[in-house]
Amino acid sequence: MGTKHKKHSLTYCYFVLILIGLLARCAPASNSGGTALPSSPPTVEFIQAPELLCRSATQIRLTPRIVGTWPSNAPATWVLTSARDDTILTQGTFSPEMTPLFAGFPGGKTLSPGDYRLTLALNETTLAQHTFSISAAAPAIDRFELTLSPTGQALSRLEPGTQHLYLRYTYQGACAGAPVWVTVKHKEQLVCAVNATLDEASGTRSVSCYRQDGAPFENGDYHAELSLMGEAFAELAFEISETPVTPTSPPTATPPPLPTPTPLPTRCEPLFAAAGLTADGAPFLPKNTFEWYSQAIYVGSHCEHLAPRTQWTAQWYRNGELGRASQGTWEGNTAGVVWDSITGIPEAPFLLPGTYTVTLTIANTQELTTTFRILYYPVQSTATP
Repeated sequence: MGTKHKKHSLTYCYFVLILIGLLARCAPASNSGGTALPSSPPTVEFIQAPELLCRSATQIRLTPRIVGTWPSNAPATWVLTSARDDTILTQGTFSPEMTPLFAGFPGGKTLSPGDYRLTLALNETTLAQHTFSISAAAPAIDRFELTLSPTGQALSRLEPGTQHLYLRYTYQGACAGAPVWVTVKHKEQLVCAVNATLDEASGTRSVSCYRQDGAPFENGDYHAELSLMGEAFAELAFEISETPVTPTSPPTATPPPLPTPTPLPTRCEPLFAAAGLTADGAPFLPKNTFEWYSQAIYVGSHCEHLAPRTQWTAQWYRNGELGRASQGTWEGNTAGVVWDSITGIPEAPFLLPGTYTVTLTIANTQELTTTFRILYYPVQSTATP
């Protein structure tokens, strides 16, 4: 009985060992992180990653482009270090559904100027690295001025009836994505406010200011402020008023010699916006609000003392963004209507809705402006009574 029992015990042990081997062969491969990885890990590339950040930055934003299969439930780890050593400054996790990758700096504060490196790894396999610098330069505003067009001359006074204006500034020491705030006030009342971002570290840019309803600005004193990255500031004062009358000189005993005749300066009427032009160039259906199905808008001005081959340029802005720029030469008599137009295209005949501001510059001296709106398509309610 003892020998038979011993044989049964050995047979049972052999069976258990064989069963364990089969289970081990069928079990999935594991890694140190406890997550199954594909035979080859995915590759990651950071798209248009910034190489220079402002000294006021508190994070870096990266957009990963992932090629290959990302293992499920396997977040990667990003680590921020100095480019000089491997001391970890801060770290976090990332997975494809979290795109883009936001890497906040330690404590949500700024970093000292210098070079830094962000490394993205999955289970100790490096997927991507990006080295960037924190700028030591302080932002500065070199020029802040009032104009009637982005390329026009700087002004300190505007004529009554002005409907829109531009504030042009030259800056340096910034970086891509830096915030800019511009405000214009009249008697402490906010007239317009613009919040924009920069796409270059230095340069010259303009922002437009207008009333949403296209109404002209009131006469009086105005105050404009510009803030760059919350570190650099600039102010500007200007007025909208009638042209001051130049006092005449008292008569003299001996009349001065007759001046040499000079051509009379070009003089133009306020710029109009209309649905069309008549045969003699007069505006047809002039107004400042047009329906959503408008396919063409004309702007123009009746001018006198036009010299032969007078040059003109026009700039059309929609919601503050340049949409059309054109130029031409006056070929008519000494008086007539200088005009330009914007039209739809066969694929999209209706003009885009929004607020339009147009500047017509004649002979590089006359800057005429107007503002009009194209209404949005009315949305019909589908609710049943």
